[in-house]
Amino acid sequence: MTNPTAGQSTNLSVAAETALRTGAVGGLLAVSIALQGMIQTFSARDVIGGLLSMGQSLLLIAYFGVGYAAVRRGGQDTRSALLTGGLTGFVAGLILVLFIVLGSFADLGGVLINCTPELYDLLTFGKGLVAGSLIQLVLAVGACLGAAGLQLMPSRWRRSVATAMV
Repeated sequence: MTNPTAGQSTNLSVAAETALRTGAVGGLLAVSIALQGMIQTFSARDVIGGLLSMGQSLLLIAYFGVGYAAVRRGGQDTRSALLTGGLTGFVAGLILVLFIVLGSFADLGGVLINCTPELYDLLTFGKGLVAGSLIQLVLAVGACLGAAGLQLMPSRWRRSVATAMV
């Protein structure tokens, strides 16, 4: 096994810094979506029947978007792109999980009108605090790694996949 050169370690530190910053923005974006009531409002429509509602898919889109933005800034090579994507998703998901935990133990509904048990149930996919939080983290990391994979594709394939996703 070879030691990373100075250039590689610099790339990885830039990737990690970008991921932490962008992941924090993504986590705050996810909390903002939840606090505005969008998850509850759009939860009436299923994207995948009984599995994923439109409200929950908003979070996936937000995670994917911040992951893609982070990878474009911090991931020049494969290793940096995957590190940036994974770490961005972890930080973004962790911030939302901290919000879920805080809301589970403190009654935020008196101050923030959309903080209801229904919101926390939707955010944890009805699986309870621990399992639902782990699912939320895995989905955030998965969405951001998917964004990294998209960025790593050759531009011809990337355009085709991006067009199909829209």
